[in-house]
Amino acid sequence: MVAVQTGVSSMAAEEPLEGPIFTKSISAPDPIPESGRRRALELMESGALFRYSPGFLSETALAEADMVDYTGFKYAISL
Repeated sequence: MVAVQTGVSSMAAEEPLEGPIFTKSISAPDPIPESGRRRALELMESGALFRYSPGFLSETALAEADMVDYTGFKYAISL
């Protein structure tokens, strides 16, 4: 979460804002585990890459449901 001072309250403007600090280097992404690479290959070989796959919940639908649970939002859309 990013804190932004708006100047709405003079008291709030006097107090320094503190929060988490991002220290991870973004120049070197984390490697994808072997299990993730295998699952991605299985999905590409099956052709089940889309949200609306008849007859079962797709990986995309399951990932969207997990994201909704994690964030507390009502909806999530995978791209």
